[in-house]
This record gives sequence, structure tokens and C-alpha cells, in this order.
Amino acid sequence: MGGIAEADPRDGVVPDLKHYERLAADRVTGTASLDAARLEVAREHGFRTWRRFVAAVDGARKAAVPVRPYPTDPRWDFKKEARDLAREAGQGSPEHLQRFRVALLHLAEASDAEIAAAAARQARYVLEVEYGGRLLNPRHSPAQKRTWIERVWDGHDRDSRRKRADMSPREQAFVEAAMGDSRLPDEPDLSRPQALLDEDPSLIESAGSIALGQALGWHRGEPIVRWLLERG
Repeated sequence: MGGIAEADPRDGVVPDLKHYERLAADRVTGTASLDAARLEVAREHGFRTWRRFVAAVDGARKAAVPVRPYPTDPRWDFKKEARDLAREAGQGSPEHLQRFRVALLHLAEASDAEIAAAAARQARYVLEVEYGGRLLNPRHSPAQKRTWIERVWDGHDRDSRRKRADMSPREQAFVEAAMGDSRLPDEPDLSRPQALLDEDPSLIESAGSIALGQALGWHRGEPIVRWLLERG
């Protein structure tokens, strides 16, 4: 007969390293060193080493930080936000200093001066935690990409005789697939415009010139430009 599964001791990790440091310190005796006491605490919580246990505590701390959504404003700049955060912390803003303590375990007990000195190097990691550990490129946000595309369409309609409203949904989708995003580091993805053109070859005649115009304005759009020219 199967018994009741024993709870994983790691499930109960508290996001407070000082708590475990105190537990270890209380176990130090004439024959037990601090390192030995730390190892004992770590193993009681299901970890083979103190270092791995500290990493789990750090993970619990990060998980407890409320996740902020990426801003949808296409003008938002992640690097600028990091610089602003570092500047405010460097100037001693209590609110901004606390963000470093909450997000980064190694600064949890740091003085204001210590955080201020490290702010320029550490600000991006604070934002990484606050945005849910998704420090790839914030501009991959679907909402922000959509906002950026709408701005491109606004520019298109100001300068073009054939407006967006004159195009079919399929034509609009084809043009958007060729737009890319000049702010992203990726290589352009040709699979989407290729699939649309395979479904409806007439798109190269009805919307190809508009798609080409949008791709030409994208400094990483050369592969799409070549592809559109080859297709007609």
C-alpha cells in the first residue's frame, strides 16, 4: 500500500536569508563551526550545500516580488529606466534604494552608500526581477509591438495615396509581416509573409509595394527586402 508522500522540505523555504543565518549561528558550538552549522541547516531543508540553499532563498525572494507589466508606450526605453533607477538610488532616494534591497539578495542588508556605489551596475538586474525575470528584450512585449505597428500605419497613411482602410485584412497582415521592428535585435522572420503569399499569391501584386516600402525603412530588413524583390 502506498503511504502519504512526504512533503518536500524545499517547499517551505522562507525568502529571508538572515533567518537562516541566525539558525546556523545558534548552532555554533566549541566543536561545530559556522560552515558546519550552515550545512546542517541546508540539508534539513533538502539541499546538499549551503550555496544551493542560498540560491533557493534568493529564488524565493525574487518570486515574492510583484511582477510589473512591460509598459506599452513604444517610446519606453529599458536602458533609460535602468539609468533613472541608478541615478535616483545614487542620490539617496529611500524608495529606489529599497527596490535594490528587495530585489537583490546580496544587497538586502547593504547600506545606502553601498547600494549607491553599486547602483549603476546593478539597476538592470533589479528591473529584471521586477519584470518577472524576463530580461530578454522588453520590446518583445505583444502590447508594445502592437502599439509600434499602429504608429507605423499612422505614418503610412500620412504619406501614401492608398490608405490602410483601403486594404483588405489579408493585405494588412502581409504588410505587417514585412514591417519587422527596428528596435529588436532579431533577424527578421520570413515564415509569416511566406505563408501568407503561399495562400494568396496575388498579395505580391496588391500589397507587395507597400510591404517593400515598410521593409526598406527597417535597417535590419534587408533579408525581407531581397525576398520581396525576388518574388516580384
